[in-house]
Amino acid sequence: MTAAFPLLRLPYLVLMPILEQMEFMERIALSVLSKRARTFVKLLKMKCEYITLKLNGDRIEMIVFFENSKELTLDMYVNEHPQISLHYNYSIAWWPGPLSPMDYVLPIMDVTHCKSIKKLIFPKVSEYNPKYNALIPLLKKLPKIDELIVKHTTSWGFSPDSPLLKVLRIVLPVSSAVTISDHVRKPEYLREIFKGNFDSVSVSLFGNIDTRFPLNDWKFTNAKTLKLDGLGFKVEDLNQYFKLWMKKTCNPRLEYLEVGTRRWLSSEVMHLLLDGLNAVQVPIRTDSQLQELGNIKQLRFSDEKITSEFDLTRADGKNATIRISNYGLVSERLYNFCIQYASFFRIGLSLLSKRARMFVKLLKMKCEHINLKLNGDRLEMTVVFNNSEELKVNMYINRNKEIGLKYGHDYISRWPCTLTPIDYVLPIMDVTHCSLIKHLTIARVTEYDTLSLLAKLPKIDEVHVKYVWFNFNPDSQLQDVLRIVLPVSSAVTISVYADKPKYLREIFQGNFDAVTVREYRVVVVPNRDMMLSPNDLRMTNAKMLSLPCTVFTLKDLNRYFKLWMKKKCNDRLEYLEVATGRWVKTIKINKLLKGLSAVQIPIRTDKTFRVLGNKKQFNSEDSNEEITSEFDITRADGRQATIRISDYGTVCFYVWPESTKDTTNHEPNQSSFTRKFSRLSSFYNSFIERFK
Repeated sequence: MTAAFPLLRLPYLVLMPILEQMEFMERIALSVLSKRARTFVKLLKMKCEYITLKLNGDRIEMIVFFENSKELTLDMYVNEHPQISLHYNYSIAWWPGPLSPMDYVLPIMDVTHCKSIKKLIFPKVSEYNPKYNALIPLLKKLPKIDELIVKHTTSWGFSPDSPLLKVLRIVLPVSSAVTISDHVRKPEYLREIFKGNFDSVSVSLFGNIDTRFPLNDWKFTNAKTLKLDGLGFKVEDLNQYFKLWMKKTCNPRLEYLEVGTRRWLSSEVMHLLLDGLNAVQVPIRTDSQLQELGNIKQLRFSDEKITSEFDLTRADGKNATIRISNYGLVSERLYNFCIQYASFFRIGLSLLSKRARMFVKLLKMKCEHINLKLNGDRLEMTVVFNNSEELKVNMYINRNKEIGLKYGHDYISRWPCTLTPIDYVLPIMDVTHCSLIKHLTIARVTEYDTLSLLAKLPKIDEVHVKYVWFNFNPDSQLQDVLRIVLPVSSAVTISVYADKPKYLREIFQGNFDAVTVREYRVVVVPNRDMMLSPNDLRMTNAKMLSLPCTVFTLKDLNRYFKLWMKKKCNDRLEYLEVATGRWVKTIKINKLLKGLSAVQIPIRTDKTFRVLGNKKQFNSEDSNEEITSEFDITRADGRQATIRISDYGTVCFYVWPESTKDTTNHEPNQSSFTRKFSRLSSFYNSFIERFK
């Protein structure tokens, strides 16, 4: 029978030179084919430094690190469409057929002379049994694991019924160290790990304020090195544990214990910590080096310093040292400690408590403005600082409450949280000295409860309702949201489909500074079903009003100008802009200005007006749009307004201040003689044209 690979039938002395000439990727692929191939490839002594495995849902990622700083990456998909991809200097991808991930991992470990996995990382365990079961044969065959890491990105809580713990029970017996930074609802879920015969156990549970660590759990620990950070506990329990060590009634294997207290140690708390221990304070020895599992122990952060050091001596003569760093400072020095923090960590610190927020607020981290965006089950917050840098906070309000923070290159992704979004928004506004939200964008509204959050927002400069997949009608979820935020808003921009114009009347009648209604989908594509009557325009109460095309006819707009002349419409109006959607050639200007006694004046491209206290010029989204006509109208009480018409058919209506002596809106202003002369000139030219 002919062999599938005749190459493997060659004699040893002939085959080895051929294997030596093969590229690295070819050797690895060949070693997976058969035990005979693996035997020969193993003789090439392709030794690696270490191997890491990462179980990410339906994908297993294997990385082999070599001494030349090169990496071999193997991605194995265990879903309905299994696939293998191999990358070293280039990539290879193929369908594995009946082979399982175990048939790749173990042969590669064999030919690279690696007897253990340095790190086995669990960022996510698949929820689906078919995919989950595909991992079991591989995990049962792993020989030894130096460190097992459970990251905080796991989709399951750390509980007895989760697939995560079922997988961990397979690999824990062959693991030397365990690191957990996952959401733990109850501390007893960790007891199985605390009782394990590990060299090192590290638990970091940031954000789980309710997770307590009582004294009984301290007694169960059996690791040589124990690190606890983010767990809530009483200082009295920590003191009691030290007393148990003094009496030799706790973990005899313990070499090193590190606890993140989550609080700044005042003199009173320090007394509770050392009470009854006969601790002797010793000078801080910066040159002394503590050993942890045979390695020199270093501080966690570059700016962390030891502030206090105490020695304990047991009855049997065994000594221990308690060191306290500046990450547990006396509260009176908290302000100086906060100064050393980067902005990203200051923000995170301010979320812990009101006291921390009080000190962080003294740093005067003022921002330019803050924007919020409601996008379905996610609330996005953007804090813009004076140095053009941004802090972005994504808060998920679905069933799995999570938060993500990003500032520059620093970020925290999918951080499990127990707080509501408002408990993040308001503290960040407080420490950045921001009293209002500049833009609140409503992109999508879902069934998740957002009303309680929005009800606590202090003030909003502008609410922008983007195009959403439901209509703008009284029964929509969008209207429920708007009824909460509109009373504290100054301006509203609507770019959403409205079945009937009456659905917008509640907004038109509001006491807003500015109301903008944009066209459904795009500005230049009219929504034929949306037509407003003169009564709808008459009811408006905004100082600045911008409307899209086709909502009014020219006749309706002319009637509104006549109502303004008679002082029978919005007396707060400063600026009105209507996009008629017609080219200037098709606009019948006489029909628009009929009965207004409008006087045409020269076009001043440098002229500016004051709207809402700011200078206003004609600004179009199209750079080719230009003003082609300009007219002045005067009311019986002497108040004036200017009508501008562009070549795209945009009609702008500016209202001058009540006092004719007030020229603050005219920039630059024309003298009375120039204005009268220009009107006389226009009248003369029009008379000559009619005569011709």
